Amino acid sequence: MGRNNEDEYVTYTIVTCQESTTAPGDFAKLKIKRFRGGSAKDWLKWSMKFKSLAIRKGWGADQLTVQLLTLIDGDLSREVERIASESSEKGHTFEGFYREIGLLLVPADYSEDLDEELWTLTKRRDETVQRCSARLRELAQMYTKLPQDAQTLSENQLCRYFRRAMPTNWQDKLAFCEISCETVTELAMYFERLERREDRMAGSARMVKERMVKGVKVGVTSNARSTTVITAEIVATSADIMTHTIIVLTDGL
Repeated sequence: MGRNNEDEYVTYTIVTCQESTTAPGDFAKLKIKRFRGGSAKDWLKWSMKFKSLAIRKGWGADQLTVQLLTLIDGDLSREVERIASESSEKGHTFEGFYREIGLLLVPADYSEDLDEELWTLTKRRDETVQRCSARLRELAQMYTKLPQDAQTLSENQLCRYFRRAMPTNWQDKLAFCEISCETVTELAMYFERLERREDRMAGSARMVKERMVKGVKVGVTSNARSTTVITAEIVATSADIMTHTIIVLTDGL
């Protein structure tokens, strides 16, 4: 199992702080999964990670090609090697070679699928505002990595998509208070405040409910007329206690 995990990932060392005469250098490990095929979205997500790694490592064109061929595995590797050979013969740059791989894995009309995902983006019940914002950003990044029809969405467009993804009552509160939020970051900060407020209210409601259903005291007494008196204390709220006396006549039983 450990060996399979080693084969699945490649670990690189990143210099985070250059060595100086007064201090040693600092390094970090960065692990990336080998790409062995998948959907168009799988490729676009992996491509973003590879490009980020390439920038951090400072790879040149030749290094980019070598590292890409190292990281692409499985049946796909043979096809990529063929594309690399043809690109070299035609004198293509790395970007041209990389685009050919993208065209192989991403359908020509995939931008329409991304359009649909953005249009129907909705914050899930169990999802935080921050996570929903991250999903939006990821979709926006995918647009920029498309092998054809790539585009950069404006902040104004992203704000519209993000507002529409939030619960309707949150959208209404934003419109009513007339707060000006011109970036997704500003919108996220506003909606996170609403999120925290609702979480606190939900927590308080749960505490009240738990106390309401729990009987605190039950006492039983009897008198000469065979009358049973039951006194019960029930918590109505977190602060108030109601005492009820219930008299049950048991004569003749």
